[in-house]
Amino acid sequence: MVGCKIAFDTIRGAAALMYRPTGSPNDGYAVIRAVYKNGQQIDAGAEYAAHSANVGENFDLAFDPDTRQFLIAYCSGYGAGPGSFGYATVKTAQIGLGNTNISFGTGLNVQSVGYTFAFADSDVFYDSSSKQFVVTYKNISTSPAYGS
Repeated sequence: MVGCKIAFDTIRGAAALMYRPTGSPNDGYAVIRAVYKNGQQIDAGAEYAAHSANVGENFDLAFDPDTRQFLIAYCSGYGAGPGSFGYATVKTAQIGLGNTNISFGTGLNVQSVGYTFAFADSDVFYDSSSKQFVVTYKNISTSPAYGS
């Protein structure tokens, strides 16, 4: 497993766990799964691909209790070397009834970020007073690197 982020759904009492599997055919994909209490034990739902192509190691997610949705942010579509590009991408995710499945909204490419692994140090926050998500990341494809 590469990188692991977790956010708690305060309405359903379940957590969303986002990570990149390693050593499998899904290496390079980001997956998300629900983790929930089932009686006296902790169970995990199936893995759902948050993005079904190359995804960088930097991603994050946060929960909005008003819409009951998570916002996930990741770098998608990067290539394998100099001159390749990626996109800072955001997408919504929601844990379904029964806490075992996750559904996704359509991804939105926020910014082309340049070079492989250019999207770094990403964080997603939910500001309950303004009822908005804040996504921060660093574009390391420029010199000097800058935050957005």
